[in-house]
Amino acid sequence: MRLIIIFMTLAFAEVCGNTQPPGETKAAATFPPERRCRLARGPNESPECFAVRCAEDFVRRNGYTVEAATGPIVGESVDSPTLEQRRGTLERAAVGYRPSPPGHLVVFKYSSSQGKTARAVTMSASFDNLRVQHQDFLLAGAGSVPKCAAANASASAPAPPTSATANAPVEQALIAHLPLSDKRFGSEADVSACQALERAHETEIENARAGEMDGNEIGQGECTLFMYGPSADKLLDVVSRRLRSSRLAKRGWVVKRYGSAEDARAKEVRVDLEVAR
Repeated sequence: MRLIIIFMTLAFAEVCGNTQPPGETKAAATFPPERRCRLARGPNESPECFAVRCAEDFVRRNGYTVEAATGPIVGESVDSPTLEQRRGTLERAAVGYRPSPPGHLVVFKYSSSQGKTARAVTMSASFDNLRVQHQDFLLAGAGSVPKCAAANASASAPAPPTSATANAPVEQALIAHLPLSDKRFGSEADVSACQALERAHETEIENARAGEMDGNEIGQGECTLFMYGPSADKLLDVVSRRLRSSRLAKRGWVVKRYGSAEDARAKEVRVDLEVAR
């Protein structure tokens, strides 16, 4: 893959199609909904911090991280990869931010990579027309991620914890990814096996008081099972035996997420189901 440094002004003009006369601003409504940031900006949140949050949400919902894509899915500018090719290629948390006048550019590292390149998400000044750039981006030009903790806390404005919630454990997750027999919805036997696993795991998790089974997702060549509780490790202990013995476990894996889905920096660990049978 060819490597380029995305020069800020030129890249943004190309990406956003900024051809309107000087002094005019392209209306947000002209961009398709799937390219707009779907998050709410807090009253005290800086543009830089909000841009980072928008980009992190965009790469997650478009299937670039280990989490299941929630969509709506949008393609890259050229040679757009399939969801299967995208999955797990990027880390969930941004590693760099640069202003890209009049908009923003946010950088993400490749997963499990020590290389010098990354991917960039660009957007307009109004936080729409989000795009994952097809070309690699040099990490040396990534800039730094703004310190957004205080701003994000202010944006969320949570109520003070009550005695019932002050000591509540952080929700963790176990997400199972089980390949099907084709690249779409699999066979009837695949669907039945996926649904049977969901029902069995629901009972196992309830009996062990380990959390809850939140359902399945079938499509794009995969059965995905979503399980939540106070401990991802305990969830895996509870369902491991049945999950590993399933006909769907071949080439399958699980992701243990030690934090909520809203926490882009929550630690995630992948465990291959066949390796430790």
